[in-house]
Amino acid sequence: MNDKFTVNSIFSEYGNSYISSSGNFISFEQNKVIKSLTYCRSGALGYRIQKCDCCGNETVLNNSCRNRHCPQCQNLKREKWLLNRKIELLPCRYFHIIFTLPHSLNNLVFNNQFELYSLFFKTASDTLKIFAANRLHLGADIGFLMVLHTWGQQLSFHPHIHCLVSAGGLSENKEKWITSRKDDFLFCVKKLSKAFSKNFCDALERRTNDKKLKPLFFNDDYSKNNFPKFINDLKYLKWVIYCRAPLTEDYSVIDYLGRYAYRVAIANSRIINIENGFIHFKYKDYRDNKEKILSLETFEFMRRFLLHVLPDRFRKIRYYGILGNNQKMKIIPLCRKLLEKEFDSALSIFDHISVQHNPLETAFSFFKQNLEFNKCEHCKIGKLFTLAIYLPYRYGYRKIIKNRQTKKRTQKRGP
Repeated sequence: MNDKFTVNSIFSEYGNSYISSSGNFISFEQNKVIKSLTYCRSGALGYRIQKCDCCGNETVLNNSCRNRHCPQCQNLKREKWLLNRKIELLPCRYFHIIFTLPHSLNNLVFNNQFELYSLFFKTASDTLKIFAANRLHLGADIGFLMVLHTWGQQLSFHPHIHCLVSAGGLSENKEKWITSRKDDFLFCVKKLSKAFSKNFCDALERRTNDKKLKPLFFNDDYSKNNFPKFINDLKYLKWVIYCRAPLTEDYSVIDYLGRYAYRVAIANSRIINIENGFIHFKYKDYRDNKEKILSLETFEFMRRFLLHVLPDRFRKIRYYGILGNNQKMKIIPLCRKLLEKEFDSALSIFDHISVQHNPLETAFSFFKQNLEFNKCEHCKIGKLFTLAIYLPYRYGYRKIIKNRQTKKRTQKRGP
């Protein structure tokens, strides 16, 4: 792949002209993303000097934007996130479930992103909890994490949530681990879809009556007066929920979801060429499972990319049940002790993970062996540490000196 065919290079070249042509149709968050992608690793955000602790070689690196929509800034975040999830990994099976909203909701969701994305999370998580608590299905308190995606392979607006759900959970009295005996699916997909659609439509109707939503539609299919009819029609649509067979290999469970967690609308590796004002990129057509090439005009490509800019401070990764942030420090050790009683069944699923070992040591050893992002490229042995960071300043750069021994930071004005 040629380095010049990247999302950042596209916004660097055409970003200003796109802003001037779009006018007031660009939100504050979208404008911020355009600026971040334009300045990322260009030197406009400053630079830092790093030195190898073995050979003493010094390198100068431009600062990155650290924007969560930038494809160049997600690798380190993803690896740190994977490390934390591997520490919490339980020796049990995990199901992959995908919740999808109907396309007729796209315009309403786009105009009320923070409110309806939050509603999407709440109704999907409540539906899973209710089904898991029902003794006809499982009768346990499960743990699951959810990741929001808003795009399709062609960069179209397609909100859906990926869920990684444990194939079992704690009993009501928290004295027993209940394991699901189903091999192909955790819950009946048809029943799950029907319950989810009802919960979402009821919650949407309540928020509409409370005047918390802006019922705007680009195509004017429904006005404010017949908006109740629109909600009623939603209940008769087909709500798609997909459930994959459980993943049973040790860390592949988390690695699989890691491909979804810190991903942007399109990776740089998918961009093939930029020619005559058109951008050519690869996409997978799920109708025949074949890889195809799509060509979009530059401004149309940028417009589709910016459709997936999330609202400010919105959390697209959330944790529920026994994996919830408010109780997982106490519940996870308890789950491991209960799984020791099913030691043979646990090892038959995870041959390389023992519940007797410290998961923290296991995860850090994996992290040390597989990640080399901090290694010196000159000697291939030592590790890089930061000598100084130069940040943008009105009349030059502001220098931040980092002392490794005292860990104190002092500031000086650079040239």
